Amino acid sequence: DIEVHVVSGDADAPRAPQSQRPARPPFDPVAHGSALGLVALTTALAWLGRGPLAAPDIVMLYLVAISIVAVRFGRGPSLVASALSVAAYDFAFVPPFLTFEVGDQRHLLTFATMFAVSLFISGLMLRIRRQEAASRDRETRTAALYALSRELGSALDEKQAADVLAKHAADVFQAAAAVIIEHERRLALVG
Repeated sequence: DIEVHVVSGDADAPRAPQSQRPARPPFDPVAHGSALGLVALTTALAWLGRGPLAAPDIVMLYLVAISIVAVRFGRGPSLVASALSVAAYDFAFVPPFLTFEVGDQRHLLTFATMFAVSLFISGLMLRIRRQEAASRDRETRTAALYALSRELGSALDEKQAADVLAKHAADVFQAAAAVIIEHERRLALVG
């Protein structure tokens, strides 16, 4: 018969409210600056190659830049890169040039597609990162269980087994741990 009790710290300490959504990552000026820089670089390259490049080629260059930002920096910076890409493409490559006016309404579909593709890519990257973190957590738990079972298998008596359990519980929870053994109506604290 085993009972496991987890005792937290100060009972009077205020607890942070549990929310269903993960906390937003803090604003990262380096990531957002990198997004801005990559869009500026893409615009410069597209401007230099505007003779041989057709409009769809330029859009593809911006989508590559948005994808790089999404892979490297995540959702927020990729949305910034997407908005900046749409604005830069409109300003530099859609007639009338060097304005934010749109002479041909067909370009609005291009803008919407660029933005939608960036949302899709950043969503996929977010999901991949979450799956990677979950996989790392599972691997850590599996390694801890394997080490625990290996050490428990080599324990010769209850005290050694209790020491192993206390050590592994302390490692996993990163806190002090103890095992209380009831033996002939006496309690013994181990760990």
